[in-house]
Amino acid sequence: MTVVLQKTALQGKTKRTNTIQLGKMHKRVKQTSRSRDAKLDKYWAQRFSLFSRFNDGIQLDDESWWSVTPEKIAHHIAARFHKSLGGGHLTIVDGFCGVGGNLIQFALYSPHIRVIGCDINLERLMMAKHNAKIYGVEHQCEFILGDFMSIIQSLQCQAIDAIFLSPPWGGVDYGIVEKYSLNQMTPDGYEIVKLCRKYITNDIAFLMPRNTDIDEVRRVLLTKQYPELECEHNMVGTKVKTITMYFGRLINPDSELAESSSQLLNVTNVPDVVTIDDDIEEKDETETSLQVEVIDSEDSW
Repeated sequence: MTVVLQKTALQGKTKRTNTIQLGKMHKRVKQTSRSRDAKLDKYWAQRFSLFSRFNDGIQLDDESWWSVTPEKIAHHIAARFHKSLGGGHLTIVDGFCGVGGNLIQFALYSPHIRVIGCDINLERLMMAKHNAKIYGVEHQCEFILGDFMSIIQSLQCQAIDAIFLSPPWGGVDYGIVEKYSLNQMTPDGYEIVKLCRKYITNDIAFLMPRNTDIDEVRRVLLTKQYPELECEHNMVGTKVKTITMYFGRLINPDSELAESSSQLLNVTNVPDVVTIDDDIEEKDETETSLQVEVIDSEDSW
């Protein structure tokens, strides 16, 4: 199967689309082995938590080592999508797919799921295609090359069920600040959500740094038109790795901690904490390694 990358650029009122046939390209992409950069050593040690099939030839560039979603968290998010949206044929957009960590797990969860992966970096898209092939889901994936902020409007003509967002956080230094703002992302995280809502859907999951300013997210993204969100802290072992915000139909209706704009002046709830046992091997859909713990006060963190 030849995958078409669509590169879209907006110039004034004229939209230009270039297509590149990956199957006809001869650009050589080297398989990434252990990086010489000492800063990446800790990520190398965690390589099998990023991709369980790493030794089968998984490709990453330096940035992907710290930006790819750990596989068990990606699998959990995929399970949430499947449960919330139903088990039929689904089309999911991964707006910033990188080397394919989340894209692969979405496709693996069901053969009826089609995933559209977008990224501005051609080399990473080629790596994502390669990695999807290793997991046997390349045929379920479409790859679009371009700035997602420009691509969003062109996706209106497709029946999109939900969107997953994990924009660049700004490198490994995102953890230096006490409270991370989504407007520090490139592009601005808040603007991404607003455009997705305007042109496609509010059924969005947004993967954020663990130090994200959740109060700011509530103030900016909870509105009269979009009054609910669910916030989930994702842990591998004993460490919080990421935060996932769910909107629209992706909110778990059984969650006691889903919030609405009416709660903004008196927010006492804390997000769900999802603990993923890092020692348990990947299980089939009938089993789970997830433990949900509700914490009553922010002091417990």
